[in-house]
Amino acid sequence: MPSALERSYQIAIRSYDVVINRITVMDGRILSLLALSSAITAAIPILVRNSFLIKNTCFMVLLAVIFLSTVLTGVYGLVWLKRGTMTDLDPRAFHREYLDKEDKQFMKEVIKYACQHYERNVKLLNEKWKCSRNLTGLIVLETILILVWAWF
Repeated sequence: MPSALERSYQIAIRSYDVVINRITVMDGRILSLLALSSAITAAIPILVRNSFLIKNTCFMVLLAVIFLSTVLTGVYGLVWLKRGTMTDLDPRAFHREYLDKEDKQFMKEVIKYACQHYERNVKLLNEKWKCSRNLTGLIVLETILILVWAWF
């Protein structure tokens, strides 16, 4: 039966996969929300046939600002948050620092760094969640404005 240290080591190693998969799912969510926003915005030319929509440009300007905000929020979530913030295992560090250590010491060090990396990666995941939440709010606002705009 494996020791507590060996079990902890296995859990620490698996924690990287869990967080990376969650971040990948959140990136997919952000991409889907951007696609939905683009589809909603593409419906505007169909609604422009109504003469009121052509006359009232305040709605059009407001919708353009919301759409631009949505795109910028999505780009922030996909590109800016990805710049060097996700921390993964570095095989070079193993080679440089840990090959000469005993097995138990090696496992303890890996567990320690996995905990630190997990905290950083969860912070990144939370930032991406906030971004997707903001995108959802902007899309709901955009949809409501389009419906109000089309209704009158």
